[in-house]
Amino acid sequence: MEIIKNNLHFDQLLDSWRSQHFDSKLSQYKSLIYPGLSVDHMMSIGPHFIYIFDCSTLRFHYLSKNVDKVIGYSYEALAAKGVDFLDEIVHHEDIQFVYESLKRSWRFVISKPDLKRKAYSISFDCRIKKYDGKYIRVLQQNKVLNLDKKGNILYILGICTDITHWHKDNQGSLTIVGPEEEQNFCCISPSNETSYGERLSDRQKQILQLLSEGYCSREISEKLHISQNTVNVHRRNMLGRLNMHNTNSLIKFAISHRII
Repeated sequence: MEIIKNNLHFDQLLDSWRSQHFDSKLSQYKSLIYPGLSVDHMMSIGPHFIYIFDCSTLRFHYLSKNVDKVIGYSYEALAAKGVDFLDEIVHHEDIQFVYESLKRSWRFVISKPDLKRKAYSISFDCRIKKYDGKYIRVLQQNKVLNLDKKGNILYILGICTDITHWHKDNQGSLTIVGPEEEQNFCCISPSNETSYGERLSDRQKQILQLLSEGYCSREISEKLHISQNTVNVHRRNMLGRLNMHNTNSLIKFAISHRII
């Protein structure tokens, strides 16, 4: 498992969490969180538990007591191990996808201005091993809960739900959804990234790459020695083939799915 981690450079993600120059008075932020979190009982969405992950310590700041009912591990066991527990419980076929999902979502959120980082919801699913050795599929939904005064992401609020009863295949997906009006979202699935790329011709991928680099249709037509109308036709066709609404969404989708 360690080889997979290193190949993915997952340690770089952990280093980026640790390298944030947090406010020296972090204790004052803890008082802003409700220790009891009555939200545990506000929703009935199936077997689930609530957690708050502390990016400054790489440990869980909070775990709802029903965690043992969902995955069989005690509150103390999860609280003590923090992020290192991923290596032990995530299915070996899913661990690469989980690490990649965490890295991609982290890069996406921190690329946004401080005041907008709380606006994004991140969801991904994977198989994890319960204490009794059986595997279940869980959906993890995360959202930035709090920043310190320097704008660093401090607490991440999450809910982990057992979705084994309705998700029967072994394909995971990552979704990042922001404010509706901004149309900021990306969704990846390891099983279909290749098929998305196959929907575009080599010329369309070439044009898409130039669009992502900031070139306009006129500049692209000059660089590729084709008419501007041809470039615009390709742009319209790409939007249709990937079901995107605008160029910004198209570029984000292409980057997220490794089309370019």
